[in-house]
Amino acid sequence: MGQKTLNLPHHTDVPMTMNDSLCIKVTEDCNWCYSPDDVFGQPPAGFLAPGLVKKRTKPYGPYKPIKTGKVRFDATDPKTKCTIDRTPHTITVST
Repeated sequence: MGQKTLNLPHHTDVPMTMNDSLCIKVTEDCNWCYSPDDVFGQPPAGFLAPGLVKKRTKPYGPYKPIKTGKVRFDATDPKTKCTIDRTPHTITVST
């Protein structure tokens, strides 16, 4: 069982397994979005809710996946609309 970290708004792919957990470290205020929302469960209990997230020293999470799958995500400047349509970045959960 390991812990993975996703740094926002910096974009990196995150490979993980069902035994891993995910923390989300926000280093700058940003708009965050993702799809689908069924790999980690519904916010707020299942995953970090989409929308404006504020920089903070303590990471959000940890979040445990509830099933395998691929989650596309993006994080943008707070003044820019967030859309997954323009990003190839993924969190991939495998067995």
